[in-house]
Amino acid sequence: MITVTSVSVNFFEVFVKPPFANVWIDLLCGSMFLGTGVALLMKQRVSNGGIGYVALAIYKYKGIHPGTSLFWMNGFIFALAAYAIDWKIIILAIVCQWLSTRMINWLLHMPGPRPKWGYGVAWRSKK
Repeated sequence: MITVTSVSVNFFEVFVKPPFANVWIDLLCGSMFLGTGVALLMKQRVSNGGIGYVALAIYKYKGIHPGTSLFWMNGFIFALAAYAIDWKIIILAIVCQWLSTRMINWLLHMPGPRPKWGYGVAWRSKK
C-alpha cells in the first residue's frame, strides 16, 4: 500500500497538472479521501497496520473512538518530527490528521442501512 501511494504521488506530481493551485483545497480533499479509506477499513474491523491496529485495540478495551486515539498518537509523532522538519509541513499534517480523524469518527458511528425484512444475505430456506 505504501509503495502504491509513493508511486502514485510521484506520478501525479510529475505528469498531471493539478486543477487547483491551493494547498488548502488539496489538504481538504486529501483529508476526506484518507478519512474515508481508513474508516472503511475500520468499519470492517480491518487495520491498515501500525497505529491503526493500536487505535482499534484502544477502542475495544477502553471505548475511546478510533479517530480520536489516531489523532493524538499521530499528533505526538508529528510533534517529534517537527523538531527535524519544517513546522509549516507539520502544521499542515496535523490539520490533515484532524480532518481525517473527524471523518473516521463520523463514518464509524453512522448507522448502516438496515434491511426491511428479517432475512440476511446468508439466509436460505430449510425445505
